[in-house]
Parts: sequence; structure tokens; C-alpha cells
Amino acid sequence: RFLEMIRVCMIGCGAIARQHLKALQSIKDTHIIVTSLVDPNETAARSLKELLHQDDHCKIFSKLEDANKYSSYDVALIMVPHDLHVQYAIQCLQSGKHVFLEKPVSHTIEGCIELMKAAESTDKVIMIAENARFWPEVVRAKQLIIDGAIGEPYFAQANYWESVGTEDFYDGSVPEWVRNPKQVGGGILMAGTIH
Repeated sequence: RFLEMIRVCMIGCGAIARQHLKALQSIKDTHIIVTSLVDPNETAARSLKELLHQDDHCKIFSKLEDANKYSSYDVALIMVPHDLHVQYAIQCLQSGKHVFLEKPVSHTIEGCIELMKAAESTDKVIMIAENARFWPEVVRAKQLIIDGAIGEPYFAQANYWESVGTEDFYDGSVPEWVRNPKQVGGGILMAGTIH
């Protein structure tokens, strides 16, 4: 079904949510509207709401269950700690919502399989926010490989840097969950090198 208006629920209002909001706003499409924000931290949600162009249409919720019950939206944009990805994505899919999930899919293989099965049982779209595959240099490298221009790759090397201290390049802070192995999964391997 074609949607005349795409109503978005942003789940998780931390630093990465600001980047996603900036991307949504750069589309400059009046048919995309953020109708709800979900975060247990009301201050973070209110701060993000202030950046909305149409904040009078947006409701704030501390729980996803309440947003699903009291808010109308079509797409869930999920940006929460890794250990919550599968739980929230499945809740949204089961509520009839499309899902745009921040990477990684899950912090465990079992979680990935569980989410894949849940997604296959619906007619909704799920997409992982893996931006690196769309970088021009990555698109070009892939095409060179497909075209056989560089032969068959047998080795690749990459360098990746990510803040693991108390400061971050987005807003000056790194949330505590990023340093919690139970929440992040595999540390820098899950948070960064997954790109």
C-alpha cells in the first residue's frame, strides 16, 4: 500500500538520533513526519523534539508499549542499546510497523535469527541502518570487484576509530551502555567494525 504520509516513531533519543533526524530533515519531504519519540529519558526526548520542524504533531513516550497504543505511526526508527534491538524490532513488527533498525541487528547470533524469523512472518519491511555500504567509495569498490577490474580479492585491511572514553564527536558524551559488554555485545567489533 502506498503511504501518502510517512509517520515516523523515533525510538531512542540519544546522540545517534540527532544524526538520523538530521538525515530525515535533509530529505525535505513534507510527507515524512515524526509523530512520536520514545525514550525513558524525558530530557533527551524533549531535547530532540525541539529540533523537529513540526513538533506540535509529536508525542513523547517513556515506553514503546505506550507509543504503540496511543500514537499513530508507520515506521519505527530504532536507535537503542544493542541488547534491546531484537525486542523492540519484534514489538514494532508485531504491531504492524515497518522497521529501520540501527546496526547491529543484535548483539547475539540467536537474536539475529529470532528477528529474521519475526520479519519473515510479516509483510512489513525491515532495514538495518548500515550506512557504509552506501558510501561512494564502497559502492565504487564493489563495482570494481564485480567488473573484475582488480582481480579476485583475497585480502582486505581496514582501520577504524571509535571513541570509547567519555567524549564523543557528536555531542561530547558517550552513553554508559556503550561500555557495558552485556548491552553492546562485542565492544568495538559490534559498535564500529561492523561497518
